[in-house]
Amino acid sequence: MDIHKPKPWHGWREFLKEIGTIVIGVLIALAGEQIVETLNWRHKTAEAEAALRRELRVGLSYAAEQQALGACANRYIDILQRAVATNRPDVIATLYSLGPPTHPHPWRIDTWTAALNAQASDHMAQERVQAYSLAARFVNSEESQQWELGDLYSQAMAGRFGHLTEPAVASDELKSADRLRANEARRADITEAFLRTSRDSLGVLPSTERAEEFRKVVQDCETKLKAAPPI
Repeated sequence: MDIHKPKPWHGWREFLKEIGTIVIGVLIALAGEQIVETLNWRHKTAEAEAALRRELRVGLSYAAEQQALGACANRYIDILQRAVATNRPDVIATLYSLGPPTHPHPWRIDTWTAALNAQASDHMAQERVQAYSLAARFVNSEESQQWELGDLYSQAMAGRFGHLTEPAVASDELKSADRLRANEARRADITEAFLRTSRDSLGVLPSTERAEEFRKVVQDCETKLKAAPPI
């Protein structure tokens, strides 16, 4: 087998030509690698945003339901407070049997955590990162308020056992009802801000897939109020 020895350079011009060819080749390779990496991140970021927006739409549908339930929930608390004030543990027992006026949901934003862990958020526009981060805080806040609601509801329903003629007991029950109303107000503020921010900053609207189910939830709340004994 013949072995071809490299030809010697004939002057600086040929030397520089060889060096230039090598440098250009390296730059082309680096540029190609950068393009591939950019396209790869663009694809990952698009997938992350698509998943995030799907999950946000579900959360926003819960928020829309919470907004629709607000008036009924406050009337529910009105009945509870009147029952305590007029010594009607039977009314409170009926409210307890009907269940809380709100509908619990799994408030989650796992896709945002996944996007952060996968560094997909590093490749999003800064204003979108801020908007997604704010939306995630709304979801987490609503989840916390929902957990608090369960505790407050249990406390407020203790009046069904009677003893409302005792001033201390009645006072504690009325305070529980006030805290229940404050929780409802905070939830209303959170969900309203969540809906507005997601619409204005991200163009994401509530999912309509379970709209009929949520309408029935609101109707169910109204039915519960009608079932409560008159005070």
